[in-house]
Amino acid sequence: MISPEDFYSNKDLPSRATKKAMWRRIEQALPRPHAPLLMVSDRRSFVYGMAAAFVLYLAGVGAFNLIKQSIEAAQSPEVRLEKAYQSAIGELESIVPSYVTRTMDAPHEQGKQHSREQQLTLVNEALAGIRYEIDRNGPSSVTSERVRDLYSLKLRILQQMVENGDIEL
Repeated sequence: MISPEDFYSNKDLPSRATKKAMWRRIEQALPRPHAPLLMVSDRRSFVYGMAAAFVLYLAGVGAFNLIKQSIEAAQSPEVRLEKAYQSAIGELESIVPSYVTRTMDAPHEQGKQHSREQQLTLVNEALAGIRYEIDRNGPSSVTSERVRDLYSLKLRILQQMVENGDIEL
């Protein structure tokens, strides 16, 4: 077998200082990444990836909205009308803090306020009963007409309470 001692003597091998200098020059010749820890060294692929993620996000949001709109369009007009009434009542009730209002000085005014609150309670109970019936038996023209009437009545009661100052906005 061939051994290096057959061809080289100890004088031919580099010294320790020569080895250090040689390795130092090799390390200096190698390219170093100049980017800090959180920076991306290959910016082009990073930008392409971010753009692709943004496009996929927009496509997902568009698909979700399209599916949501198609489901809403497939609903019967009675169900859509009931949901419109529910959202209108919900918006009005969110604006109006609660049915507990400031105390009136005159007992006559307190009686009116109490009677309106009782009317609202009865209307809410009737709406809950009709919603249960619709969920159980499905919507019909009679129940949808009754729901519209009850929502209209509830809106009128709330409007009267706001106009009379029973509820502060």
